[in-house]
Amino acid sequence: MQQHHKNTILLLLSWTGILVLAIAGLARLPAIWKESSRLSRLSAELTDTRERENRMNDFIENIRTQAASITSEISARNQIIDNASFTRLGSTDISQFIDELPELFSAAGVKVTNLGYQARETIENFIDLPFVAHIQCNYPGMRRMLHALETHQAGINIEQLEFVNLDDDQHLTKLRLLCRVRFKSVGQ
Repeated sequence: MQQHHKNTILLLLSWTGILVLAIAGLARLPAIWKESSRLSRLSAELTDTRERENRMNDFIENIRTQAASITSEISARNQIIDNASFTRLGSTDISQFIDELPELFSAAGVKVTNLGYQARETIENFIDLPFVAHIQCNYPGMRRMLHALETHQAGINIEQLEFVNLDDDQHLTKLRLLCRVRFKSVGQ
């Protein structure tokens, strides 16, 4: 065989191989295109998932920051409340409170006709001391007495205010007060 025919046959075989490869490539082109599109979508979803994850982490961190801020504000306000003049006295102060209560009424300018204490009640970590006071006073004295009771550091709770007589023989008003004072149980 001549060299020229060998070269022609090699050329034809080469072109046939190239043509077969090109046809095979073209036949696989839709599959490659589809796979490329799928990979692009997955890449976009992965990026989107990372973006969502980052946004969620930012959101959670923001919530934590706000919760810490709220917690610190609550503790600051609790500290202000604890430092305020209105505090619950301890159970060791009950006898001192009982001794000083008549002075509170007399300082307000009211006359106590009867002052009685009821049985103490233990409620959780507190001791409640209810008392009943029968008093005689004029209107300014009643105002001073109510103010003194409501602003007392022991936190006196006026549960009932009953007008027994609006004008007695001395032109004074007779009142019956039912009050309750709560003390912290000390030692529990």
